[in-house]
Amino acid sequence: MIKPESINWKLILVLSFVGMVFSALFHFYNHRIFTPTIWLCLSMIFAFILIEQCFTKFFLHGFLLGITILLCSVLLKYTVFDGQIISGSLYNKMTNVTQKFSENQTLSRVLLRSFILCVLGGCFQGLITFVFHKADQYLNRRIENN
Repeated sequence: MIKPESINWKLILVLSFVGMVFSALFHFYNHRIFTPTIWLCLSMIFAFILIEQCFTKFFLHGFLLGITILLCSVLLKYTVFDGQIISGSLYNKMTNVTQKFSENQTLSRVLLRSFILCVLGGCFQGLITFVFHKADQYLNRRIENN
């Protein structure tokens, strides 16, 4: 039994695994409109699952889930897909990396960008989870009053 005040790591790991599977699928199919829309829908579904399964610390659960999903996705893309974050032509086009940068500087840029994305993604997921929790509380009070 999970204590109400503890972090539900099992749920976070299961949801991050689902997010990592979707990340691997989106590696092969990356559409400008479709992919962010699906990620937004997944974030909302994950937030709903978190508020149903967790008792407290909703923002922290969402924040940890967002960080875990993005960290796993970055590691998956870097290791499994043969370093396409660093050496892929799409990355070079997106960042306008020229030949004057050494590979270590490019790697440090990628790691910094990955860290920033993980923190921002965690904040976004935490915020969505917190907003869903507050909306659920509001709706439950409205139902009880009627």
